This record gives sequence, C-alpha cells and structure tokens, in this order.
Amino acid sequence: MYSVSLLKKHHGSHAVSEQLPRFIEGDIVIRPKAILDRRVKKKNNKIITEVLVQWEQINPVDATWEELQELQIQYLDF
Repeated sequence: MYSVSLLKKHHGSHAVSEQLPRFIEGDIVIRPKAILDRRVKKKNNKIITEVLVQWEQINPVDATWEELQELQIQYLDF
C-alpha cells in the first residue's frame, strides 16, 4: 500500500496514442518501429551493443534499451 503523500505531480506533456494495438490470439503484438540511439556496454565480461527502440503504437518517450543481438533474433525482418 502507498501513501498519497508519496505521489509526485507529473511534469511535461501528456501523450496519447491514437491507434489501438494489434492483437493475435489475445496477445498484444508490438513490433520495433525505429532505432533511436545505440550504446556499447560490458555484460558478463563481454562487450554488447544495446539499441534504444521506439515501438509501434507506443509513445517515443517510452522507448526501451534492448540488446541488438536479441532484437535481431526476435525480429528477423527488422
């Protein structure tokens, strides 16, 4: 349970998607739309590339960092 006194006012614009997400067998289908940025990190003593992914039908401010290799495996046509 949270106390209302811990909540903070949201600053900035409120973005609303005008498109409804696609569904297949009851699951939302979200695909990558664009790569916004790229960075290199060390993970388990290996150098990996991460990309900032803008997802279809998702606000660009909600883009997520994903491992490039995993993204390429999961979305062969992207």
